[in-house]
Amino acid sequence: ADHGRPVLWPAAEAAGHATVYIVESWVRAPNSPNRTVHVYTNAPSVRLWLNGKLVTDSLAVEFFGAAVFQGVAYAPGNLTAEALSAHPAGQRLATHSVFTSGPAKTLRLTLDAPSPHTGTGSALVADGEDVAMVRAELLDEAGVLVKQDASAFASVTFRVVSGAGRLLATHSGGPADQQRGSSLKAYHGLARALVRSTEDHSTSPEHRRLLRRIDKDGGRGASARILDPDEVSSGDLPPIVVEAVVEGLAPARVSIPLTVDRNASPLAVASSSAARARDAERISYV
Repeated sequence: ADHGRPVLWPAAEAAGHATVYIVESWVRAPNSPNRTVHVYTNAPSVRLWLNGKLVTDSLAVEFFGAAVFQGVAYAPGNLTAEALSAHPAGQRLATHSVFTSGPAKTLRLTLDAPSPHTGTGSALVADGEDVAMVRAELLDEAGVLVKQDASAFASVTFRVVSGAGRLLATHSGGPADQQRGSSLKAYHGLARALVRSTEDHSTSPEHRRLLRRIDKDGGRGASARILDPDEVSSGDLPPIVVEAVVEGLAPARVSIPLTVDRNASPLAVASSSAARARDAERISYV
């Protein structure tokens, strides 16, 4: 089995693993009162609700396919896709909702990596090389991501407030994004910063001793500081604190935990996860 892909029906229905996802954001179309809505699901059928009212009949979904709803009348609010079972017919398996957003009122910072939710561990390895990905989201007063309002493209400025890290790069996810530096325009409410560890506490004493011999500029400028090979790190490292600022909104901060455990690196975490999945698969065949 591919552990990065949702289980498909009928196996999904039998196991209770239903996935449903509305592709589009729910905003008014520029030149039409109606919208076309695409929904991906591994369920046999799906239907749409708008502000608590059923607005479409259920559509059958082909294997590896999608449901396409034409001419859905737009009204601001909550559009929900409901995945339905075949046996018994019409039983709700899962839902996914998208919301019409207002202007940005708050700025939120979270971690895309390291994060257990993305399979990238729970802490940044303090080796002078590991990189964290910080997500900035522009939210309206209801906590909904702002995608289409003018404020969804506001300028976001990142900085490292404290801790052994430095700002490596920023990006908005925009396909034409060529911005450089600590400030950039968000793209549909999102911006990201990459933050690199700047001190090596976690590699072996032999490795650090060799680095200190060949890299006389270690610890200067953007290069990482190499911990004394004869010094044993306590492992209790202060986190890297990152702040983002958007004009007119309260600043937001996030802490990136640090560890000296090299088993917390993304590669090691991924290898461990894959090994557990293989073991579980072998057991299922026994």
